[in-house]
Amino acid sequence: MLEKHGPVEGSLWVYGGWFYFAGELVKAGARLTGAGSGFQYFFTDAKRLPSPLVDFGNRVLAVEFITKLP
Repeated sequence: MLEKHGPVEGSLWVYGGWFYFAGELVKAGARLTGAGSGFQYFFTDAKRLPSPLVDFGNRVLAVEFITKLP
């Protein structure tokens, strides 16, 4: 799922989204950021996201991302 949010900082737009997958989150981690790229991603248990279109059972996770692009 990809979302486009309003313009920020002049001509930059915020984009974000998530991808679902089946699995188990063993240890929560901090948000990760690409070196100077402004691209951020992190893993979540997907409970706060909209329900996935495919049934993953009760072990659904997601990798979320957010970035700013012109």
